[in-house]
Amino acid sequence: GKRMPSKLQHDVGVWDDLMCARRLLLSTLKRKLEEHLNSKHVDPDDRVPLLAGFDAASAQCLILTLESAAGAARMQGNFGAAKGYLQALAPIRKQLGVKSSLASNCSVLQLKVAMDRARTAAGSAQ
Repeated sequence: GKRMPSKLQHDVGVWDDLMCARRLLLSTLKRKLEEHLNSKHVDPDDRVPLLAGFDAASAQCLILTLESAAGAARMQGNFGAAKGYLQALAPIRKQLGVKSSLASNCSVLQLKVAMDRARTAAGSAQ
């Protein structure tokens, strides 16, 4: 199953901790994979696809986590954090050579609508 914090009960600090932990874990796993491949004298023709596959899977993991964190921040009204998470997706997608998904584009639109509603509500309360 998916291991994610609650979108409604866990604030941005929990999501940031999760992102840091996942990045550290993925970095450690990649280093160990490289050490193993080097110690076994694996043919470079075999090593390159293995590392590329690991990098792609790592990037997908980070994309999923960032999208979930952005959704959680938006639901909690933390629009700055949501925007930051969404912006962090661009370089990862570029690394993978993939464009934004429909779900990601919808997240951006939802964020813009929620920000507009918050501004409108704040303006009418004054």
